[in-house]
Amino acid sequence: MMNQNLQKPTTAVILAAGMGTRLRSIINTSPKGLLKLEEREIVKRSLSKLRNHGIKRFILVTGYEKEQYESALAEEFPEVEFLCNPDYDSTGSMHSLWLTREILKDDFLLLESDLIYESRGLQQILEKDLKDIILLSGQTNSGDEVYVYGDQEKIDHISKEFEGSKKLAGELVGISRISSELFQMLCSNYERQKNPSQGDHYENCISDLSKKRTIPYFRIDDLVWSEIDDPSHYQRAIEHIFPKIKEADKQYESRA
Repeated sequence: MMNQNLQKPTTAVILAAGMGTRLRSIINTSPKGLLKLEEREIVKRSLSKLRNHGIKRFILVTGYEKEQYESALAEEFPEVEFLCNPDYDSTGSMHSLWLTREILKDDFLLLESDLIYESRGLQQILEKDLKDIILLSGQTNSGDEVYVYGDQEKIDHISKEFEGSKKLAGELVGISRISSELFQMLCSNYERQKNPSQGDHYENCISDLSKKRTIPYFRIDDLVWSEIDDPSHYQRAIEHIFPKIKEADKQYESRA
């Protein structure tokens, strides 16, 4: 039964500071989120889905070619707030998220800018009776997986390495529901342990905190999604993933 006192987040943070160097042959000088599928930028597709699920405030953390984001989104998404990570070329995603701490006081959805995904993922994590949820999927065979280990819907740790001796919970999608309490803990953890040489990404901080605090995950085994981080991801998205997402969303919308 849904906790009537638990409010769904109406804010989304999208991390979009990266340079996307592995996609340079496809996107030229554009940032990853402005890569187009069927003539529409993937970040616009994400923003539209978030709008449709009741998200009203958008914070886009940019860095590389920030002006391109501002120009591309100005007309269709004038409500987007832009925050720049000036150190985008030497810091990771947790630094970008940490930069929002002065303007972000509410619970929020956290997404990455290079994602394509079916709407079902948003719907289900927003409907869960939990303030914190890390969305997982089943096996993707994408070649760039981030593995989440844990049991009984609680995270033990997160790693890029496959550890056969550990209980695999699923693969990190890049869509998370984060409470203000967890966000404060992530920021404090980052400030204490900041070490760019180890890759200061938000999933590393979540992994660290999972040893001190219960952080739930929610797995949708057959969720259709992909990050697009290199040419092989792009080709896979065009040929296999995006057509499946369109079909899944069509069925989802017909039932709504």
